[in-house]
Amino acid sequence: MSKSAKSLVLFIIVSFFLPLMMVAIQAKISDNAIGFVFYGIQAAAPSISAIVVFAVNRELRISFSRLFRKDHLGMAILLPVAIVCVVMVTARILSSQITGELSSFWGTISYRQWVIILWAIVAEELGWRGYLEPALNKLIVNKQIVPGIVGLIWCLWHYHYFIQNSIEVPVALFLTGCIIESYICSYLMRITKDNLVSAMAFHFMYNLMIHAVAINPSDNNGSIIPYVTMTILEALVMFILIIWDTKVKKSSRKKELR
Repeated sequence: MSKSAKSLVLFIIVSFFLPLMMVAIQAKISDNAIGFVFYGIQAAAPSISAIVVFAVNRELRISFSRLFRKDHLGMAILLPVAIVCVVMVTARILSSQITGELSSFWGTISYRQWVIILWAIVAEELGWRGYLEPALNKLIVNKQIVPGIVGLIWCLWHYHYFIQNSIEVPVALFLTGCIIESYICSYLMRITKDNLVSAMAFHFMYNLMIHAVAINPSDNNGSIIPYVTMTILEALVMFILIIWDTKVKKSSRKKELR
């Protein structure tokens, strides 16, 4: 087995087993504040795992300045924010028209949720888009399926949240969303020259807006319709980006041949 493959296995092992350990510890702790700290470690497993891999495999060590650059920074922040806001607000408006429920358009965000949302900025994307996707791109010939594989692993990683009943949507729907969002994040990374801020901004805005406009069932009296509507709109955005990206690539190839 190559060093790259070994590093990938190490990443998966740490990412998946660290949350399980944290869940077990939380079950034995009665102090909510201490338990919340372990919950934070649980949430940060992907980034912690990436740091472990970078520390163990010298060949994979990265310059963090490469992932966090001033180049394309405006696009890396504004485009994800725009995509998430347009998709989620539109989804909430459409679902409100379908259900006739307008009173719960806006959700509420507790202080605990704010901490979790802000923590998620750094807790995951160093692992998913900072390490895992580039690692798979080196090992897999067909690059087009890589974001889908990342989305699948990303979904499976959330098993510990399902154990804790923190995710209220069906697994199949959640998986579909993870794969779609993985393709969107992959596109954002590509057009910003692998600026990780783009994926972090998307992840942050997603976690924020899903509560702010009551997409999550717990924020809208248990209705799954806003989440389904959001997923459909995200799929539409994904296909638009794929078509646009394909046209841009073809145009670039034609220019190179001239």
